Amino acid sequence: MNGGEIIRRLRRHWQTERRITRLATGIGVGLLLAAMAKGLAGWQGGWLLLPALVALAPALYWSLRQKTSLREVTDHLDQACPLLEDSSSLLLEQNDSGSLLFRLQQQKAGTALQQIEWPKPYRENLLLTVSSAALAFCLLLAVPAKQLAGEGDNVVTVPGTGSATPLPLQIAGVRVLIQAPAYTGLPAIVQTQLPVQTVQGAAIQWTLQTNKPAQKTQLLFNDSSVLVLHPADSSFTQWRGEKKVEKPGFYRVDTDGLPSDFYTIEVKPDLPPVVNIISPEGQTNIEAGMPFRVAVRALLNDDYGLVSARLAATIASGSGEAVKFRNESIDFSGIVRKQERVSWNHLLDLNQWQLKGGDELYFYIEATDGRGQSARSDVCIVRLPDTTELLSLDGLLSAMDIKPEFFRSQRQIIIETEQLIRDRNTMSVEAFNAKSNELGSEQKLLRLRYGKFLGEEDETQIGGHHDHGHDDDHDQDDDEAAHNDAADFGNAEKILSEVTHQHDIAEDATFFDAETKKQLKATLTEMWNAELKLRVYQPAQALPYEYKALRLLKDLQQQSRVYVAKTGVKTTPLDLTKRGSGDQDKIIAPRLSYRQTTATTAEQEIAAGLISLRSIADGGPGDLGNLQKAAVRLSAAAAGKPASLLPRYQALLRVMDALGKQAHAVPADLEAASNGLAELLPPAPGLPSPALSPAATPLSKEYLKKLSAVAY
Repeated sequence: MNGGEIIRRLRRHWQTERRITRLATGIGVGLLLAAMAKGLAGWQGGWLLLPALVALAPALYWSLRQKTSLREVTDHLDQACPLLEDSSSLLLEQNDSGSLLFRLQQQKAGTALQQIEWPKPYRENLLLTVSSAALAFCLLLAVPAKQLAGEGDNVVTVPGTGSATPLPLQIAGVRVLIQAPAYTGLPAIVQTQLPVQTVQGAAIQWTLQTNKPAQKTQLLFNDSSVLVLHPADSSFTQWRGEKKVEKPGFYRVDTDGLPSDFYTIEVKPDLPPVVNIISPEGQTNIEAGMPFRVAVRALLNDDYGLVSARLAATIASGSGEAVKFRNESIDFSGIVRKQERVSWNHLLDLNQWQLKGGDELYFYIEATDGRGQSARSDVCIVRLPDTTELLSLDGLLSAMDIKPEFFRSQRQIIIETEQLIRDRNTMSVEAFNAKSNELGSEQKLLRLRYGKFLGEEDETQIGGHHDHGHDDDHDQDDDEAAHNDAADFGNAEKILSEVTHQHDIAEDATFFDAETKKQLKATLTEMWNAELKLRVYQPAQALPYEYKALRLLKDLQQQSRVYVAKTGVKTTPLDLTKRGSGDQDKIIAPRLSYRQTTATTAEQEIAAGLISLRSIADGGPGDLGNLQKAAVRLSAAAAGKPASLLPRYQALLRVMDALGKQAHAVPADLEAASNGLAELLPPAPGLPSPALSPAATPLSKEYLKKLSAVAY
């Protein structure tokens, strides 16, 4: 074998090894993907071929497309074998010129190629890839398939029974797969019992194994719906069906016309979100001088987690027919997503929404859960008073206004306070403090002048007069007052003196009603606060109190209304001589027919059923018709509460079956059916009975005692 044939043979070997290496790599990757699909996604059977083919197809394509050239073989031989002296390519050429040097070098390279051991550049890669493919195959066999329904078959028993519910006689085995909605995050459950406990919107798959081949298997639900099961094998012994449940109820298994007992479906409802705004309050006023910011704190709750939330705001600007509205919103879904309880705090900057004096802001918070249910909070209102309107002279020329100079004085105090704040940087500290103190004095004079409307002649009468010179007699006065309370029991004059209008009391000797006096007191309180801040040289902090006092005074001004009596409507007088003189021959008296029908209510039907059960328990006859009507009512109630009422409904059915067969009913069934019907009736109203409040005072007890003595 000459050198050229050896090189061509090496090319064929190396090309085969490279193709096998690529195919083994594709097979190994495909087996690895199949193992991951089996272990993570639960794929089985023919589905496992899909990831294997996805990895094998490109490997097969490149192995057939890419070939090993003779130049690659010679280059590798020259690099791996120094004895060839980079002359292996000469073995593939023919010397037509008959050069002696060419023949000597070709012969030398051929002799060296036959003496050396042929290199195997792809043999190690081939062994590695084949080993990796074998390892991936073993991994595919060793990895267990993921149970999509959770880990293992969890046997769920009906709560309250303490043991598993028996299966129907015609059913050999049951597998119920309960798949909760994805947004709840709850794992799927596989159980071997027919009673079901799940959440709203869950998909339930029943797989029933019958004892013998059946012709038809179906599930009968309480709402008259029917789920027909389909055979899952050729022997007609395995039946499967799926249904999505939204509300509780019960069902029974019907196999070839043989119905089973009832089984419950308890559904936990998915409640909508709950959104509460903790702060601010329902109505908030931002007085002049206060920062245009509102601290919003909200609490959002949902049983399975929120999806989105936003703050929706409406801004009202203008007045009258020129009012304009615009909407703004803040989306904070990223904070609440997949959270069951979120406390959201946000500082709402009103300057960003370009609010100004006189505008009103209405906002609420809306949240949505995974089911698509949305809820919103109460609407909060933020008002920004218009200072230009407060400082205007409109309405002061009304004849009903008797206090123009007082209002003007309060406005003047506000104007001078704002001017003082603006001039602070250009004034000395002594001049600034003197001006602030002067404004405090003017605020005091204005407060005293308004105090006269409440009967306050001077400052000593504000809040009541208290003599500090008689502190030693306080204890004695308290003892005498306690003694007089018992002695003055039933004294009508003392009671009248506390609730009637006394002209000798300064506060009551006015012409104002209680609400006006209350607002005047609030005005004086704001003036007190403004005076305090001005006296301590803090006019910026006094400005909100001054504006609030002015707003209260403006409200008092608007309370004056003029009453105008409505003018009476004058109609044409009737001519009594023409009354009853018309032709009445064509007037026919109406004939009314009445048909009395008796309609029974749900309470009456249930009561009639209880009477029939009581009659059967006493050994008398029972009315099957009344029991059937009561059974309809109990069946409808058992659909909402199957866990508690379904056993009692079954007991009533057994009583009705025994009555139809003229047999004796079981006393336990009679008692259970009676308890179920009695639970549907509304509770009886309580009888009136005398009761003392737990917060009764000794004086009220003494009063009742004396009343009892007088009555008897």
